[in-house]
Amino acid sequence: MSGGKWQKETHDYHSLPLMIRPNTVLALGNNDQKPDYDYADGVSLLVSAFDEGAEAKTEIPDLKGETVMTVTAKRVGDEIHLHVEGGNGNYTVRSLSGCKVVGSVRICGDREEIPKRIRRNVRKAIMRK
Repeated sequence: MSGGKWQKETHDYHSLPLMIRPNTVLALGNNDQKPDYDYADGVSLLVSAFDEGAEAKTEIPDLKGETVMTVTAKRVGDEIHLHVEGGNGNYTVRSLSGCKVVGSVRICGDREEIPKRIRRNVRKAIMRK
């Protein structure tokens, strides 16, 4: 598609193209049945194309509007460094640009309070491209 002209297409909800701005971490919820749920649980983090040195921050709220999970990203060379703080560790990361996403995680709470399954899922999510 080029600029400067109107396009007419017919789409349903599932085929409508989603345009993501460069230098963005887009959080997509995992529940399409109701609007009020734990937004941070099972969230998918889509990492768009990043310019060299560009940074982005995404905050995920709870039902009261308080931030429960913060995601920051910065491109360094061919990698996007991702840092996730808060949440319960149940999330996935997907790079839309082909850049390798590497990162660190800090889950709120004592290590012994966090189930091993969640700690394992966090390591797997960070290692995915």
